Amino acid sequence: MSKESYIAMAMADPGRALQRFLQLVLYPFLRVTLVAPLASGARFVREAVFIALRLSKKLKWFIVEGRSETYVVNCADTVISRDLYATGEFDFDKFETAMRLLARERGGALPEIMFDVGANVGSICIPAVARGHFRRAVAIEPNAMSCRLLRANIALNGLHAAIDVHETAVGEHVDEALALDTSSANFGDHSIARGNGAAGVSIRSTTLDAIAGGLEPGRVFLWMDIQGYEGYALAGAKRLIGEGLPMVIEFWPRALHASGAHPKLIEALREYPAFYDLRNPDARRPIAELAELEAELARDRVMFTDILLLR
Repeated sequence: MSKESYIAMAMADPGRALQRFLQLVLYPFLRVTLVAPLASGARFVREAVFIALRLSKKLKWFIVEGRSETYVVNCADTVISRDLYATGEFDFDKFETAMRLLARERGGALPEIMFDVGANVGSICIPAVARGHFRRAVAIEPNAMSCRLLRANIALNGLHAAIDVHETAVGEHVDEALALDTSSANFGDHSIARGNGAAGVSIRSTTLDAIAGGLEPGRVFLWMDIQGYEGYALAGAKRLIGEGLPMVIEFWPRALHASGAHPKLIEALREYPAFYDLRNPDARRPIAELAELEAELARDRVMFTDILLLR
């Protein structure tokens, strides 16, 4: 419609002119800036919109149409939900890198089931299943609010029959009383508090071996990011590790030392001959170089990285 035609319509029928404006201009603009992720060059715009929504406190939840999936995100979360809103994904590039390495190492053969420990709102397990990397997934998330969104997102993407949810922590023992320390801004930074009298939300634990039950050896791949508690979780996965469990875990030395999980992690990983630092996926490194990796992170002032471990 030409400018002149629109002006004539506005003079003759203001209501119809407003409707056309909403259809042709305002609605597409809002869809781009508020719902559908933009190209990477416009990430700043969407992040600014998300921050404005958060500061306004007018919205608690928001539905985001991602690149291939749909998510309900929490407007109070400044990290995972913000990235899902801004780009449609969170850390899935790391996951795809790990899948390429795993397929190469195994001659194309991949496990059927993914365990996503610290699943948050489903930003890894949902696209992992929806895009055909795994037939099924087990999502493990101890935080009640994140678990509500996780279940909603699984349903929104039609994956309720393919992804099982466990609202629990995983640790060294079954039915251990734990305390979950929650962050008010970064909902991916909830962590298990350690020590006598630790403050936090009271939760119970299980183990990865207990959740895996009677699954056949070699069917499971583990993706785990639990803020320094990884050593305890792997101490409760002795059977899975003995069966050659391939895994990606967050390696955050400071958090591991603070929780007391560092020696347990090193002990569990003795079963693995090598690892990949996903920041540099071209280099297969012997497991003995984990100490060297820790020194590299400290030297480069990098808090953490993600490592792929293979048997």
